[in-house]
Amino acid sequence: MESPTKRQKVLSSIERTCIICSKQTSETYLTKARDDQTISTLVDAARIRNFDPILTLEKHEYGEKLFYHRDCRSKFTHKKTLQQLNKEPDSEPQCSNERRSSRCPATTSRVLGHICIFCERESKYMPGSNTRETLFQSRELRSDETIRRVAQNKLDHRILAITARDLVAAEAHYHKSCYRKYTRGEKEKTPVASDKDDEAYQAAEQQSYGVLFQYVRDTLFPKPTVLRMTELSVKLVGYIQTCGINNVKPHTKKHLRQRLECEFKESLHFVHDDKGKLLVYPDNLPLDQVVVAMVKAEEQMLELKYSENIDNIIKLSANHLRGQIKKIKTKPWPPYPAELNSDYTELPKSLEMFLKILLHGETEELTMKIERVVHSIDQDCIYAVSRGNVIPAKHILLPWGVKSLTGNVELIKMLNRLGHGISYSKLEETDTALCLQKQRKEADQGIVLPSSFHPHIPTSLAFRQH
Repeated sequence: MESPTKRQKVLSSIERTCIICSKQTSETYLTKARDDQTISTLVDAARIRNFDPILTLEKHEYGEKLFYHRDCRSKFTHKKTLQQLNKEPDSEPQCSNERRSSRCPATTSRVLGHICIFCERESKYMPGSNTRETLFQSRELRSDETIRRVAQNKLDHRILAITARDLVAAEAHYHKSCYRKYTRGEKEKTPVASDKDDEAYQAAEQQSYGVLFQYVRDTLFPKPTVLRMTELSVKLVGYIQTCGINNVKPHTKKHLRQRLECEFKESLHFVHDDKGKLLVYPDNLPLDQVVVAMVKAEEQMLELKYSENIDNIIKLSANHLRGQIKKIKTKPWPPYPAELNSDYTELPKSLEMFLKILLHGETEELTMKIERVVHSIDQDCIYAVSRGNVIPAKHILLPWGVKSLTGNVELIKMLNRLGHGISYSKLEETDTALCLQKQRKEADQGIVLPSSFHPHIPTSLAFRQH
């Protein structure tokens, strides 16, 4: 007799009924509640579900009739399902005859909640990814000004109500994508060019490329030298403008290298310098000429580096910049708040160019951060050289902002000693002069409201007695 490869399960001939699904099955496929914990779990679940077949059993009958399928017991005693069934229904909301505002409920908190002021959500997924976007807190005054200006242009009453408070002081938060989407300017509707305009532009472009190619043949190959790609690009734009085309399309300059390679094949070579600028040279440029030019340039740099005239150059540059600053005329005092913008004080072009090269090097593309730093240092130089006679907008707005946010007099005095703002007494004189001007207008015109007030926009006023 062959022994079986697997143990065969002996089937029982006794049939039992599952207490949960009420189906009769062989006792082999059912499980019996043997311990007190299993019986207690089944009885508790039956009480929540109001399951009579278990609730009507007596305690001495548990051992005889509590048979069940494992799947039936698992579903019957599922914790989350029992928790949902055990919840009491919410009480009906009480009706109130009080008048409710359609806007957000009033809050006594001095800061805004930790949610985005645009999408009104605490977290959201970044577009095209599974990463949640971080909330940024408003920390710069320019973001407050930008949001308020865009909200006024869009007549967005909800955002205008939020910007009635200072966003930096109120600790407003926003998602970077929401801020970019809200403050992005509406795309200007550009007129669609007609077929005749396209044909005229293509003809002018083709003619200008022909003139540029001839210039390369007549100049670069007879006298081999190295040219910058920007020089050829400027000449191409000039040729197109002489044909009556004022607006040169971006793809014209973008495809210049491709057109040169197609025209001259391997006769022209292109290489990038250490600053990323593209250089062009012909294939007939002698190597000896390049070596001699490089050695000569190094000698000139060494002579300039160790020359005694460098001190004279610095003195001449400093005196020139000082003379340009001394020519700036003073503004009438006190200034109106609406006048304090980037155009309030005329900045010397030579000083601006000097600071751009000093901070960023000889590059054409400047980031917004560099331009903002250059503009700030410009105003510091003007205030320091003029000994406070010429007061730029920064040296008025910075102490004003510190006073509004902190009210700390010592901090304003510290900024004044470091040359970053006017003195506290000067700031108080400005406030007093502006108030007197308002009082004179009130005597002539009646009630005078600030220029930033707009009709149909909720406004909150706060004041204290002095």
